[in-house]
Amino acid sequence: MNLLVVGINHKSAPLELRERVCISKEEREFLIPVLQEKYFNECLIVTTCNRTEIYGITKRADTVPDQIIAELLQFKNASDIDRKYFFDYRNEEAVRHLFSVASGADSMVTGDIQILCQIKDAFHASMTLCAEGPFLKRLKQSTCRIGKRSRRETSISEGTVSVSYAAVELLHNSLGCLQNKTALLIGAGKTGRLTAKHLTAKGIGQLYLANRTASKADSIIEESGGTYVPFDELLTAVAKSDIVVTAVDCVSPIITRPMLEKIMMQRSDRTLYVVDIGLPRNIAPDATGVTNIRLWDMDALSEIVEHNRLQRLAEVKKVERIIDEEWAEFDAWENIHQVGPTIFDLNTLFEDIRQNEVTKYRHRFDEPERELVELITRRIVNKLLHKPMVNLKHDAGSALQHQHENSLRKLFELNRSGRN
Repeated sequence: MNLLVVGINHKSAPLELRERVCISKEEREFLIPVLQEKYFNECLIVTTCNRTEIYGITKRADTVPDQIIAELLQFKNASDIDRKYFFDYRNEEAVRHLFSVASGADSMVTGDIQILCQIKDAFHASMTLCAEGPFLKRLKQSTCRIGKRSRRETSISEGTVSVSYAAVELLHNSLGCLQNKTALLIGAGKTGRLTAKHLTAKGIGQLYLANRTASKADSIIEESGGTYVPFDELLTAVAKSDIVVTAVDCVSPIITRPMLEKIMMQRSDRTLYVVDIGLPRNIAPDATGVTNIRLWDMDALSEIVEHNRLQRLAEVKKVERIIDEEWAEFDAWENIHQVGPTIFDLNTLFEDIRQNEVTKYRHRFDEPERELVELITRRIVNKLLHKPMVNLKHDAGSALQHQHENSLRKLFELNRSGRN
């Protein structure tokens, strides 16, 4: 199938490297056409807060992962990052990896419910950019089904199921009761919406929501309550908050160390608790050294994540069985898809012969008879081809497949256009 995936994620690389190669939605629109032109017939880029993964059906069998990695690093101006932080898989391993990601089994927080939506968004982007062909279209169906089945048939998504939930759990464990606390949530995307929901469920005393676009914040405020803060009043809101959670899609930090130093001068000795779940990071990494600030980033959630992983180990086993079932079905489709061109070419040859002969003698029949001739000749062709087609599909994926295909192409002189 010539499927290749190269990627970097929370298992293969630290946060400071992951954020340097993170692909924004806007960048994806530029990168996919470049990859398609050079390397892939079909292309998919999955990018989340913990991973950047490029999937493609290669044009050439000798395309190597290092070529795609080099293209990505050049695109992100990060050529100094070592190859060792990337992983790559081909064909079955690549498909199974995507299935595992969609199920939530490969997420930093096992059972993450956001990942399936992000994968659907990635497939939609490929379709919009004309980078989705028959393979990715079929892979999309199987991947989405995996995500739905894993949530419906297992308990992998129960409990701590997202990074936003883990962030709120971390705050709750650190501060205890949140009912008398003021929280500022920066970002009104999917992660921000979930964070607001979890903060409300923990009984947060006062919730402020800052976002560049007020309309996006309004729907979250309707669901979870709270007060909107314009972005130009962000630092004032930080100064009067006990908790700050950032979840913004941005290319550089929105809050720097000098900003926080200025803010902390107004707070006396009152500690500010900050959780940065943005990627790239929303808070400058050197802000950890500011007095009376407790700052956690994505990697700091690892303790909660590990606890979560151990609790769901049995559920992952169940998900793996679902992946086995879906892979078997996908593999069967792929095998039939492989013999599809030969079946198409043989059908085309027989149909061309039929049409030519019917056209040659068409003048000998009146209109009702012509319709009958069409019907009869079509049925004859279908019956002649039925057994060869059935047997070719039956042997798809076996050692006999290529023998049969080669024999048919030689006997009927089939070329790539489907004509002899």
